[in-house]
Amino acid sequence: MTILILRPHPYGKKLAKKLSDLGFNTYNLPLIKFKEGKNLKLLPKIFTSLKDKDLIFVLSQQTIKYVNNFLKKLYLTWPMKPTYYAIGKNTALKLKKKINKKINYPKNIENMETLIDLLKLHDIKKKTALILQSNNSRKKLIKKLKKNGTKIISIECYKQIKKKINKKKLIKKLKKHKIKEIVATSKKILKKLYKLIPPKDRIKWLLNCKIIVISKRLAKIAYKLGWKKIYISDKANNNSLIKILKKIIIIK
Repeated sequence: MTILILRPHPYGKKLAKKLSDLGFNTYNLPLIKFKEGKNLKLLPKIFTSLKDKDLIFVLSQQTIKYVNNFLKKLYLTWPMKPTYYAIGKNTALKLKKKINKKINYPKNIENMETLIDLLKLHDIKKKTALILQSNNSRKKLIKKLKKNGTKIISIECYKQIKKKINKKKLIKKLKKHKIKEIVATSKKILKKLYKLIPPKDRIKWLLNCKIIVISKRLAKIAYKLGWKKIYISDKANNNSLIKILKKIIIIK
């Protein structure tokens, strides 16, 4: 019995190591990789234009890495005036090391839906919102901000790129490992796996696996693709994923 981990590097590798230390068999399969985004060069001018109580949304730890590397080259720092929002605790903690001020983030369940709910508690009307993200658009967040008359600036800080995979070799490896559980943390990765597996093998084993996802939105996508045994982790961090995996693997 092996757990298939579909987390980008380095998070997938770290999760696999933690699970292996606990005695679980794992197969780490990072189906996407990252590279620097095309819009980072716009940041200095945008940062300078932001005023008190304007908003900055940091939607992943990768965002912090690429923005920080870019700023270092120019001897610049993150702006202090805006109000910051992070997608979860780990992203907030990493960001706080760069900016010595409060970072707002959802405390219990960490995903886009709860981040949007958090905005209801704050006055965001007629502000400017800078969204720092990957090449994947955050439509729900943008829709919420637009409803409040917020001016939106969206910056692609990094790109998610699909890795080239040899299908025949991959399927052979997955069958050899006898995958029973799958951890998927993004729509792009989940759909990539689904397309890689031939229809016969999808029905025979893939869709019979237990799948762990990190949001209701991703659970709905998994259900539409054909999975039935779907479990939702409260948070996207590795400790939360390990906690739910421990519970699930006991279920027979």
